[in-house]
This record gives sequence, C-alpha cells and structure tokens, in this order.
Amino acid sequence: MTEKNNKNILYCSFCGKSQHEVRKLIAGPTVFICDECVELCMDIIKEENKDSFV
Repeated sequence: MTEKNNKNILYCSFCGKSQHEVRKLIAGPTVFICDECVELCMDIIKEENKDSFV
C-alpha cells in the first residue's frame, strides 16, 4: 500500500484497529471509536450501574 493510501485509512483511537477491521467507526472532533470499543464501554457502564444498585 502506498504512503498516500495509508493516510486515508482511519483508525480507532482506543484500540488502534483500522476501519477495515471493524463494523463501524464513529468520528468525533479529532478522534474515532469503533463499535467494539463502544460495546466494551457499554459493558463497563452496565457493570458499574449494577454494582451501585446493590
């Protein structure tokens, strides 16, 4: 792959996977997060919420 093509590939700012390795890549102002990292974050929040209700 050429240098120019490499610059056009987007990567998750959290896990480093490329846009070609994930189902979705969500863009923020200067960051990206993939669907896998979003799911992991949701699991962490769910677990914290479950623990706080006990």
